[in-house]
Amino acid sequence: MINPMKLKDYVTVAHMLCGIASIVAALDVLTQQRGSLEWAGYWIIIALVFDTLDGLVARLTGGGNQFGEVLDNIADLVVYSFAPTILIFVAYCLPREVGGAGWSNWSAGLLASFPTIFGCIRFSRNSVKSIKAEEFHLGLPRPAQAVYLASIFPSHLFQNNWMQDLSLPLNPIMYILAGIFIVMTSWMTLPILWTRSWTMTWW
Repeated sequence: MINPMKLKDYVTVAHMLCGIASIVAALDVLTQQRGSLEWAGYWIIIALVFDTLDGLVARLTGGGNQFGEVLDNIADLVVYSFAPTILIFVAYCLPREVGGAGWSNWSAGLLASFPTIFGCIRFSRNSVKSIKAEEFHLGLPRPAQAVYLASIFPSHLFQNNWMQDLSLPLNPIMYILAGIFIVMTSWMTLPILWTRSWTMTWW
């Protein structure tokens, strides 16, 4: 059997492993009920470096193939959809006493599902129909949304003593605003196209 893996594909695997490391780091915070989500966010940002490198390696080694393109899209799902989903879920499930939102598992899971649901829709759409523009990116890039989320929840805005003060209403307000941000940016990852009849379509 011929190995379809090229050098750039191993870089893509490293990209995927960083996403898995982010998930593990977030789950570790949840199970221990202490610590912060810093490393869950850091691993997503480190993954972005490998995501950039695999394109560079592909160009230096003569390009990739269809297998590499599919693998890269799957790795993007892990890093930019699944990992942020787990990070969000943990941030909203953690008790307020340790800096979390203190939401129920079901409500936190519903909110956390947005990056994965919209990421899978975008992945499926791109698998059946290629939509490209030469001069600009259509829709909010998934890496951009993932970096936003990786930067927000581990930051001092949420990992701070005043967020644990139960006498202040800042904790629920901040998490509600972050929830609106999550929904909006997830929705924005689907590109808007204007047809000749001036009707708006997401496909």
